[in-house]
Amino acid sequence: MSTNGPAVVTRMRAILREDQTGRPVYETEELREAINRHAQLLAMELGLGSQWVTTITTLVAGTQDYTLPSTYEYLSIRHLKYADTGEELFVRSLEEIMAARQGTGGPATGRPQRCALRPTEASTVVLMTDTDPDASYALDALVSYAPDTWDAADATAPTYYLSEAGARILELRACASVVETSGTEKRNALAISDNAPKLWNTEAAKLASLEISRIISMKRSRGPRGGSWFYEWAHT
Repeated sequence: MSTNGPAVVTRMRAILREDQTGRPVYETEELREAINRHAQLLAMELGLGSQWVTTITTLVAGTQDYTLPSTYEYLSIRHLKYADTGEELFVRSLEEIMAARQGTGGPATGRPQRCALRPTEASTVVLMTDTDPDASYALDALVSYAPDTWDAADATAPTYYLSEAGARILELRACASVVETSGTEKRNALAISDNAPKLWNTEAAKLASLEISRIISMKRSRGPRGGSWFYEWAHT
């Protein structure tokens, strides 16, 4: 499933038991800032926003290092495949790829079977192939996007690709955050107990633990290199 900023705000107001017909106790700006903070944290904890990028780069003969486009604000690359055959390009350690390149007679030529992903000081990612490509090959990638920051001036709020439980975690943590940082006047206006943020965070922690276990199980069922688990998780 997926959700977006306004939908999260609506569900947060339900958790806070706000009357949504009148002037809200908690301004949308307060809720939006909390959503931004906790969407970023949730992205690192569980993984947020899996999508296929078509032709993220094209391998060409005589080149083994490729700087991936910085237009994609992704957290990590989950899966790489050849666009023409669907064959996987396996991601390995930098040490393994360097060893393959330094083999007797220099790097072999052909369709690369392995690669490494090397981050740079410029905050880019370099894809390094094990062999010298013998032709041009387009690569598609399953990437985990970092959530976009939701600015007040945005005409369209960002979409968050989450499981149902993941969306609930975001809503509960954001609610706990705004209540903990607000004054007693706002809490009293909605009859929110002092213990409510702790209870929300406890529920969110339990859900996160279950989601992590489910993700691990899905990864194992797909094998050590498959990326399809992430698509399935984000749509349940």
